Amino acid sequence: MAVSILDFTGDDVSPKILRACYQKLETSLFESNRFTVIAKNQREQILEEMKFQSSGMCNEECAVEIGQLVGAEYLMLGEIIGFGKDFFQINIKIVNIEKGDVAEKVTKEIEGKLPDLLDAMAESSREITRRIFIISAMFAKIPNKP
Repeated sequence: MAVSILDFTGDDVSPKILRACYQKLETSLFESNRFTVIAKNQREQILEEMKFQSSGMCNEECAVEIGQLVGAEYLMLGEIIGFGKDFFQINIKIVNIEKGDVAEKVTKEIEGKLPDLLDAMAESSREITRRIFIISAMFAKIPNKP
């Protein structure tokens, strides 16, 4: 199953922390051995070749279009919100490319420093894996319409 992750957005969180969270999620999904993770550089190259313009802000419709272009079955839209120095909220939308909608959303609140935030990203990865496989199993049980 092919997945891709768009760059994280955030409020009151540095770009460096957003990149670290993105990398942690990407690595955790890859290490699960359940997905083919479309690397950021592959995605960027495909989008550049297709002359796809992205403002950095991407809604579900934009995510579906990107997912279709890069051959992903699911695409992740991530946002980290910082509340002071030691409290964060992780929001990850899981977009089903075939259906064209948000299939699931994973939200976690974390109190702590960067290591705690990165641990929460790994937990989010496990939750994403669980939810995608539940969705896939349910989708596989639905008979095809003639």
